[in-house]
Amino acid sequence: MRFEWLGGVYLQGAMADAAFEFDLTQFGGVAITRDGGALDVDPAFAFGLRTHYRLNDRWSLNGTWMHAQARYRVEFPAEASDPGNFDLEGLLLGVFDTGPFSQDFPFGSAVSNARIDLYSVGVRYEVPTFDGWAYPFASLGAGMYRQRSDDDVFRLDFEGDPNPVLEPGVAAGLDVVQLLGVSQFRIDSTDPLVTLGAGLRVSLTQRWGATLEVEDFVQVGADYTDIDATSTPSVAGQDPNAPVSGTPRLFSTTFNGKEGLIHSFGVRLAVNYSFWPYARPR
Repeated sequence: MRFEWLGGVYLQGAMADAAFEFDLTQFGGVAITRDGGALDVDPAFAFGLRTHYRLNDRWSLNGTWMHAQARYRVEFPAEASDPGNFDLEGLLLGVFDTGPFSQDFPFGSAVSNARIDLYSVGVRYEVPTFDGWAYPFASLGAGMYRQRSDDDVFRLDFEGDPNPVLEPGVAAGLDVVQLLGVSQFRIDSTDPLVTLGAGLRVSLTQRWGATLEVEDFVQVGADYTDIDATSTPSVAGQDPNAPVSGTPRLFSTTFNGKEGLIHSFGVRLAVNYSFWPYARPR
């Protein structure tokens, strides 16, 4: 039996397509529209625990739990001479440096965190090389993928008192981001999971070893269509239909959730300890 303490980087696959309109005509500016965006999660540090039970010289069974937590993000291709992306959160925060929001009212963030847990059981096939201290391997597993947002995905948090322009809406218990015209939704999903991995394990001492692994986490039959949302369209001037009369509607956002297979990836380094009383541990 072998135990592995896991740590590495988790890269979440896109969960929804996104588009938006940012209307500054009411402040003498222009209306900006973008599509081709994607909702996912910032690259995150992931940690967990894995156990292996060796069946023979080449095959073993394993059980794995991994956890990651990071901020949601919505990125769009930038229309500039230099390639790159821009993040909708940065644009939302930048709004408070323009127009009627350009006063000194500190803010914290505009999105919430994703909490991700992966549970799987599987098999590993490895081949001993270099006199039995290095073992290239491939693995296959199945299990459950769990993700939830710790609040609405878009949630503007102030570090102090809210801007006076938005204060009536905040006092009425309304969400600041919703007042600006951004779609509101939460994520709470549980999907079947298939894992495909490959890597290299080395024995460092009679008990201790290390493993480097790349793994594809495939959500099977994922359905994020419950987050489909289109916010109230932005209009020039003050919106008489806004939740608080006179609140400017700056944004119109659209999200279309993905369905089917969603691929996420992990790159992990593990430290393992083996209980093997007879000889050098495998």
